[in-house]
Amino acid sequence: MAAKEFPIESLEGVDKKTLYRELPRIVNEVKPLLLSARKIGVSIEDSKQLINDAIAFGKKKEMEKAVRLVSQAKASLEKAFTVELANQIESLMAEVEKAKASGSTVGPIETQIAEAVTYLEAARYSDVSNRIVEAKNEFSARAGGYYRAREAIQAAQDLIEDSILVGVEAGEANRAIARANDALQRRKWEQSELEAGRARDIILKQLPKHLDKEMKKARDMLLEMKVGGGDLTKPIGILKQASIHLKREEYADAVHYVKLFREEVKSS
Repeated sequence: MAAKEFPIESLEGVDKKTLYRELPRIVNEVKPLLLSARKIGVSIEDSKQLINDAIAFGKKKEMEKAVRLVSQAKASLEKAFTVELANQIESLMAEVEKAKASGSTVGPIETQIAEAVTYLEAARYSDVSNRIVEAKNEFSARAGGYYRAREAIQAAQDLIEDSILVGVEAGEANRAIARANDALQRRKWEQSELEAGRARDIILKQLPKHLDKEMKKARDMLLEMKVGGGDLTKPIGILKQASIHLKREEYADAVHYVKLFREEVKSS
């Protein structure tokens, strides 16, 4: 017989013996979600904090609070998974429609996308992610030239967007992107990918000097936050990732983490 589930709002008044059984049940449901989060691309920092708080309450035998927090972590993860996977499906559907308009055969890909939607409705998140990956692989095989060009353009545009925030001059790169999009419309896949690569190279050449300055600014911000008594845990973790990528000369990743750092500091 399946264990009875208790909605978060109905925990008040539930006896401790029942709560002791409820806590490991919910934790066992959350664990696979945490394992899948990195694969799917979902941030788990907030949920991990809720779980850590729940563990602390559990050690103090405050079981109602512990169960409530783990339940909140589960609900938060499920919402994040649904939003992220739905966005991935919508993005892929948009690309499939463009590829279809260019004359590519995409029927099998549309079938896989439909299956992904069905899995999402059933909250089978790992299956959704697997089906999306399969659909992307199929898309790459059937509409490879278009797909590679579109991916190259998107990667270059993302890099430009992140890099403008640290003072990089993007005029020439944007002109290359415009040429890439024009070539894409004319089904000149190789030319489109080449122009997107040029845009990326233009930005990457400028990034090192800007990143060095930005990292110094970021460290100064951390000092100000420390003096002000702010919580530095998350911004330090983000900045550490930026530093690691910078040392590896992975400038696109480094500038993305700098952007995340700025957003985190702004929201703190």
